[in-house]
Amino acid sequence: MKKSLLYFLLTFVSNVVFSQSTVKQALSVQQIFEQSEKSYAAIKTYLDSGKVITEYYNKELPSKSSIKFKTAYSKLNGFNFEYYVPNQSASLYIINKTGNVVKSWWGIRNKIESPASLSAAISAATGISSSTSNIIPGLLFPEEWKQKNIYKNIKAVISGSENINGHGCYVIEGKRFENEVIKLWISKTDFMIRKIYTDSKLDVKATRAKSDSLLNNSLNSLSKRIDLEKDSIKKASLVSQVNAIKKARSNVSRFNAGLIPPILNYRKTYHYYPYALKTVKSDFFTFHPNREVAL
Repeated sequence: MKKSLLYFLLTFVSNVVFSQSTVKQALSVQQIFEQSEKSYAAIKTYLDSGKVITEYYNKELPSKSSIKFKTAYSKLNGFNFEYYVPNQSASLYIINKTGNVVKSWWGIRNKIESPASLSAAISAATGISSSTSNIIPGLLFPEEWKQKNIYKNIKAVISGSENINGHGCYVIEGKRFENEVIKLWISKTDFMIRKIYTDSKLDVKATRAKSDSLLNNSLNSLSKRIDLEKDSIKKASLVSQVNAIKKARSNVSRFNAGLIPPILNYRKTYHYYPYALKTVKSDFFTFHPNREVAL
């Protein structure tokens, strides 16, 4: 009887100690975010590929689209980010940093550009890349973003655990901005993002008004430059830019025709596949504009 009682007490104490240890080790959302930031910032080489699926689900005719992307980062070799719409080579967008030299290229413009900084290049691609240009790069280059990375705007709770592609992940759910619900899957081992889901509302009317204002300002500025420009080649380039802006502005007729609702509901699912190689090829970090993309 005494042995049984002693065994019971030892087992009870052991369970209490283990339970307290488990509680102490449980991480908060903020701690998970901070650990993730540290992991990305400290990594020497990072490679990933992924895709984003976007669904507009409250239109008269719901639609779905996808883009693919890949990231190559090395403290030694540099940085290269690319995204594209499958089977549309003109959609290819590349951002590259080698040493202190930053270059970008977009098939739509078919022109190599030299942004003032990496953050400027990534910010320019944020909208059209469905934010893939800055979600992971914003964590890899904390000095460029400081307080602006994806985690800074999220208010959330841990809702559970889930296995994503063989990796046990924290599931974190909450809100990012007023009109966006967000859900993240962050690996419990390396604290890297494996998946993101967002559900957002876009005020099309307000966005269109803002877009119109920006386009009109650009047209006015370009028109003044055209009037003052004496070089025929530079003037032709400015005229070309004006025509491109006018074409973009003409696309708002779809809204005027009522084909797009005033408030557009859309969800995005981001799939990230980080990977490691024994030998990392320097070609991963090389700037390769104007090429065909995969199906």
